Amino acid sequence: TAAIRICRRYCLLIYFGGMETERLLEEARELYEQEQYDKVLGRIDRCFRAGMESAELYKLRGMSLRLKKNPSFDKGSADLMKSLEMNPCDTEVLHAVAFDCSLDYRRFDEGLAFLARAIEIDPYNPRYDLLAAEIYRKKGMSDKRLEVLASAEGKNLTPDVLSEIARSKLNPLHTVAAELGHAPIPLPASCKNCTA
Repeated sequence: TAAIRICRRYCLLIYFGGMETERLLEEARELYEQEQYDKVLGRIDRCFRAGMESAELYKLRGMSLRLKKNPSFDKGSADLMKSLEMNPCDTEVLHAVAFDCSLDYRRFDEGLAFLARAIEIDPYNPRYDLLAAEIYRKKGMSDKRLEVLASAEGKNLTPDVLSEIARSKLNPLHTVAAELGHAPIPLPASCKNCTA
């Protein structure tokens, strides 16, 4: 009867709508890896309009808002905080929020607290030590900064990490190396023209 037809149609909409949002989310992930942030935002907005909500959606939108050509740090930070509410153990989001708090909003202690959570979850990631060192530099705590940099030196500083640092807002790598009493750290070939 009519009620059964409506019920079938509704079930098909839910099933195929779910498949569509999963496809959009997968496209958003791929576009994020390709650094096409405006396209990521389009896919994510379509997922939200379809009723999908997850920590990953908020994370992708928050990171994309921060990284696109005309960044929107306030909106991006709000989405990252929403992502953390849903998944408090996402170290990538903890690192990004610590960065925003400390370097963009000058809330150093709050940034260090987020970093402490990330370090507790992943103690061998040198990115966290390097951001902490930059926060201590901004606070004028050079002894603590050098201590943290020495700790980072013993961790896994791969070419990918060095490349990321070279492109970031952190101090140039040769300055960090000089503070540790070493020769300048050579940049990977892909980063020769990067500025910090």
